[in-house]
Amino acid sequence: MICLRHEQRQRLLALELKHRMKNTVAMIQAIANQTIRGGPEVDAIKEAFVARLTTMASAQDILTQTVWAKAGLAYLVEESLKGQSDLTRFRIEGPPVELSSKTALAMALALHELATNATKYGALSQDNGRIDVSWSVVGGEFNFEWRESSGPPTRRGFGSRMIERALAGYFSGTAGINYEPSGVFFALRGPIEALTAD
Repeated sequence: MICLRHEQRQRLLALELKHRMKNTVAMIQAIANQTIRGGPEVDAIKEAFVARLTTMASAQDILTQTVWAKAGLAYLVEESLKGQSDLTRFRIEGPPVELSSKTALAMALALHELATNATKYGALSQDNGRIDVSWSVVGGEFNFEWRESSGPPTRRGFGSRMIERALAGYFSGTAGINYEPSGVFFALRGPIEALTAD
């Protein structure tokens, strides 16, 4: 009985946190819209900022559904990519893996950056472009890969640097993006323990 009451209280707190987070995100978006004004370059910066903020809010929603415990990577990947393109253009596969709230947020932001770049400049900008997203756990090491095919070569920008630096830190490993003739290839490696560390 005590356990049930505790779970109900946790759910109520999670819903309250979700509500407050949505209000905070809406307020930050309003501030950004009022503060960041100008020409096309400034509008592009504002659009990127708001998109990243929205991605973070979506990741928070995923975590709220799991009551801030852990988030399944497959679910996180699918939810993060849904708004970018038709999921039939993606091949997503990997074993069940859970991420802590910290690593889930970092992964959601990275997936948003990769998908945005693919839509603007890479595989998703072409009718026949496809993306393989896969991960594995081998010998205590987590391996995550994003491989674009049939897309034009893309350019390295702020988002690419953010992905490489931030993810390597969050996952206590290495992260790198290569711009190959067939398309972008991103790889993340780290110890499995880092996935659930807070």
